[in-house]
Amino acid sequence: MKQTQKSGRDQQRLTYGMDLIEKKMKQTQKSGRDQQGRKYVMDLEFFEFSKKKLDGPMKRLSSMDLEFGRNKDEKLIIHSQKPEKVFDGKYLLVCEIGRGAFGIVYYCIDKNTKRAFACKYIPKNPKHPSAVHEISVMANIRHPNVVSLKDSRVDEKSTQIVMELCQGGDLLNRMGDRGLSVTCKSLFSEPIAAHILKSIVEVVKEFHEHGVMLRDLNPRNFVFVDNRDNSALKAIDFGLSIDFKPGQRFSYRPACTHFLAPEVLRQNYGPEADIWSAGVILYMMLGGRFPFFAKDAKSLEAQIKYGFVDRITNPWPRVSDSAKNLVRNMLEVDASKRFTAEQVLNHPWLLVNAKKNPTS
Repeated sequence: MKQTQKSGRDQQRLTYGMDLIEKKMKQTQKSGRDQQGRKYVMDLEFFEFSKKKLDGPMKRLSSMDLEFGRNKDEKLIIHSQKPEKVFDGKYLLVCEIGRGAFGIVYYCIDKNTKRAFACKYIPKNPKHPSAVHEISVMANIRHPNVVSLKDSRVDEKSTQIVMELCQGGDLLNRMGDRGLSVTCKSLFSEPIAAHILKSIVEVVKEFHEHGVMLRDLNPRNFVFVDNRDNSALKAIDFGLSIDFKPGQRFSYRPACTHFLAPEVLRQNYGPEADIWSAGVILYMMLGGRFPFFAKDAKSLEAQIKYGFVDRITNPWPRVSDSAKNLVRNMLEVDASKRFTAEQVLNHPWLLVNAKKNPTS
């Protein structure tokens, strides 16, 4: 019954997105021109193309209300009015597919090539970290597990970033589909978990080698290219990333408490905090739940600072000792003793399992 209800909701979202396209098509056909006065009429082929492409990104909407451990003063962006146009009307904004503290992501289509992309629209906000830095990061760091930059623009009202569209949903969504926090079993087999972790930590390694710390590493910021179990995984959000120098310390505290390292809660941290966040994700994939969970924020922070992690109760007896060893070294409270990205990638568990068939 739950699956039926879920599929029904997905169908409603998809229908809503299709209606938006059809409405835009009729408006365009009626006027015969776009906002810049150029002749632009959607043909039936374009309409069918858009409907087909919508099925994937609409599923991401189901995770929009999953606000885990977000600070009270850092709520989802209130701005909800879809901008009339971006890039002087070069792209057609179809519908919203994601939302964060500072910006909204839209499913968009290049009117000239008819290719689908994701467009991140960030209204000007004095409290927002520099969106220009996010563009710089995407332009300078090219990696198979980092979403590619297509176009960008900064004007007096907003920052607009057009990027590669990934249609497999985010990692948190996929965890939820597999029973996150409601099951006593691993969410993924060890080979699949190893492939996912390898993708995440390779991103961390690449960023650290470029002198950039992610800071906001959590499963919402990693999306699958498609719906296959062995789909490629890509990092998508770098709004809170920051350049660092060896030995430099930071005090800004990101929002998602569940994924913050002890030193981040103490507001004195460096790039080692990214490995802790990746360790939390590994624990969730193998343990089926968050490593730290409490009824209130104060208790949750105390648990994280103490660093006790359950690796005894179900499903941990069925998890390999090598996997548990890696979890322990990634969730090391002492940042100076915590594994580096290089050590994680060279750990025996990751080396062995990453070579296996990820669908097994």
